[in-house]
Amino acid sequence: PTATPPFTGITVTGNAAEGVKLLHMSIAESLPDNLINSNGGAANATCDSSSWLIGNVTGIATVKCANTEQTKKNN
Repeated sequence: PTATPPFTGITVTGNAAEGVKLLHMSIAESLPDNLINSNGGAANATCDSSSWLIGNVTGIATVKCANTEQTKKNN
């Protein structure tokens, strides 16, 4: 099956390293229906200094990103 953006209801769990790792000027938007937890690594979602995580991070257990514009409530 093919998914079309926006990607909602995504589950990322059980990885040995981070669930989501943003590198090299990446930008990702998190939506409230996504679930990212129970992953190894520094956090469930990480960013290097050039990348951004934006959006609703309610479903992400731990975030380690210096560049963020985040909300923790359903919009």
